[in-house]
Amino acid sequence: MADAQVENKESAEDFMERFMASLRLAPPTLSSLEANDAAFAIRAAMKGPGTNDDELIEQIADKSDVDMQLIVAAWNAKVKRDLIKDLKHELSGHYEDVMVMLVKPIAQVDAEWLHFAMKGHGGIGTNESMLTDVLCTRSPFELRNIADAYDKLYGVSLVAEIRGEVSGNLENVYMAVLSSPRDTMPDAAQDQKDCTQLFDAGVDKIGTDEAAFIRILAENPREHVMAVARLYEQANGKTLVEAIQSETSGHFQRALVALAKEEYVHHAEQLHSAMKGLGTNDRKLMHTMVTCRGPLMKRVATAFRTLYGKPLENWIEGDTSFKYETALLAILQQWT
Repeated sequence: MADAQVENKESAEDFMERFMASLRLAPPTLSSLEANDAAFAIRAAMKGPGTNDDELIEQIADKSDVDMQLIVAAWNAKVKRDLIKDLKHELSGHYEDVMVMLVKPIAQVDAEWLHFAMKGHGGIGTNESMLTDVLCTRSPFELRNIADAYDKLYGVSLVAEIRGEVSGNLENVYMAVLSSPRDTMPDAAQDQKDCTQLFDAGVDKIGTDEAAFIRILAENPREHVMAVARLYEQANGKTLVEAIQSETSGHFQRALVALAKEEYVHHAEQLHSAMKGLGTNDRKLMHTMVTCRGPLMKRVATAFRTLYGKPLENWIEGDTSFKYETALLAILQQWT
């Protein structure tokens, strides 16, 4: 690795933009009165013969997670019915699926996703890619909320479930992201040190020091990892992702790659993966759209267009239809 120190500067404006984009929880915008009004509007849209789908989508699909939970609380207090049961009664297909998903807290949606990854295939096999899509893209705060939701839903520890499903280096990655606070931002000197250690642990070593990759990528704030990634590319002429791909393989590689890039890039890639080729992975498409709503969605959509040359909106229009399409586009348009 080159010995010269490489400048690693990021403006305060760029940092704040990136920081805000990482937030899934947009601040609340509804007053209690507005939440009550929305709850009654949802009830009116489903009451009587037929369903007012346009009103239902307007009241649900463009809401942040926080605002939606205010509406759900108002629904429970004022309407006093089972909202999810009502939605399931009135709707069908993927339109039903996405609308039900939207009224649940994001932490619950992610907990259910993880449970399906481990137990949703008749108890046979684990979908490690689904595990990585959540565990390697969420903040420690979000992961704690997901773990709490998992325990409440299934009566078992998320950590215990994961330990029972995966092993080796992949287990070590997952345990690191679940247990590390990642709340201390290293300085520029540590950025350079970790950059050098990653080179020494991979390209400059016979074999690979997997523990070094796990420590640096899974136990540090993403801002630090991104700083290290920029230094790595500038100093070595190849990206950190390329280095990981040349030194590791399989699900372990995919987990490290997810940690070594901006999360909005990972989500853009997952949306493309869900819609490319014949057929659509609707479960992945819905989960990504629902859990990225908020300030993060704008960066996801921008990354998607940069990577694939067409707006995300065009892809959704080409792969979905009817009210299911309308609901997904309402999510996208609200945040972009």
